[in-house]
Amino acid sequence: MANEKQLDPKDLSDAKSILHTFVIRARRVQEHSMVKDHSVYKYQKPQLKWVATSTRVSVEVNLPDNEEVMESLVSRLRPYILSSESIFLPKVFTSVHTVLKNQEISEDDWSSLQRFEDAFNHAYTSSDRILYKSFVSKDDSVTELTDHWLAESWLYIDSVHSDPHKEKKQGLAFTYAHRYFAATSFFSYLAILVVKFLDFLKHLSASHDLGIRPDAWTVPVIVTNSILFEGNPGQLRIYTGEPGTPMPSLENLDPENIPGFHELEKTDVAVGPSPVPVNVRLLDKNGKLLATVPAKGQASNGILRVLLQESLLIELDVLFGDADAAGQKPISVSGGRIIIPKEGDDGSSNNLLQAIQKSDSLKVTLLNGPDGSQPTLLTIGNIGALTQNLNG
Repeated sequence: MANEKQLDPKDLSDAKSILHTFVIRARRVQEHSMVKDHSVYKYQKPQLKWVATSTRVSVEVNLPDNEEVMESLVSRLRPYILSSESIFLPKVFTSVHTVLKNQEISEDDWSSLQRFEDAFNHAYTSSDRILYKSFVSKDDSVTELTDHWLAESWLYIDSVHSDPHKEKKQGLAFTYAHRYFAATSFFSYLAILVVKFLDFLKHLSASHDLGIRPDAWTVPVIVTNSILFEGNPGQLRIYTGEPGTPMPSLENLDPENIPGFHELEKTDVAVGPSPVPVNVRLLDKNGKLLATVPAKGQASNGILRVLLQESLLIELDVLFGDADAAGQKPISVSGGRIIIPKEGDDGSSNNLLQAIQKSDSLKVTLLNGPDGSQPTLLTIGNIGALTQNLNG
């Protein structure tokens, strides 16, 4: 709930910083599944259904099927109703007034801004805020709370916090479902308000200087892949050590000599740990030998990786059969890809690719077989089809 903490930006620079931060965090709300599938519109207006039969009477409400999804939405919305946060919505509204103070703005835009402020004030800060009231009677005492305070009590009793105070503590008189129902409608309403105000700021930014830097509209706000670091060879160096090896000090660190650590080479990363020497033979459809290529290979988790001449990686999704008496292990291939390095290739990968395109099958001989000495022969047919699935 709003309190007497500083609600105005310190100065023009602070106001611009607040709006910049708001855009980034509001885009995160915009990316939430309940906003993207518009289900927040379904839950923003509380609906109660009276069900009566000859033996039973009940009141049913509309609730999301997955409470965890609603909790994740609430976590993204929490800063907008905390006065200690820079993006507490009244502070955001005041920041818009600050940056527009000496700029001309149309009556329509001023009216829109006022409507956003009124919408939030009605739901959160005004003394007459209310969508509905709930009452519970126990031991001749009656507890009365508005939907807003019930939503707050859900936060402080059931979700984010554990020590409710004052009005929020009164929510203990109600059931968990009652508190959650109030939170569902209130925070769905707040999500819609935040996203619509984000669109309004984007509209204003097209013709006014709000101090929102361009990166606020493009910086990632959700994780879309599993890459933590990325760079060209020489830009990104990766070191590994045995478990328990003390971490080195970064002061006066010699990257060529880090005690207990060694740098991973490109081929170590490509093939995987502990690759074994491999002979690769490319054959035509008649079984004629086209080329013999030295390589490294490793099979794990249903994937066979073969690195040819340190320059071209073949990945195959495979299912291994049992080895026969001769040490041959039949495999079936469900898919695969050829990966060509993006940087530093001297042309050898293209030569290899052309050889593969001309071949019909690939025979891989692991020079260290299952017993550590006998070779294992793997034969993959229709290898040329992999050239239709290139990465690099």
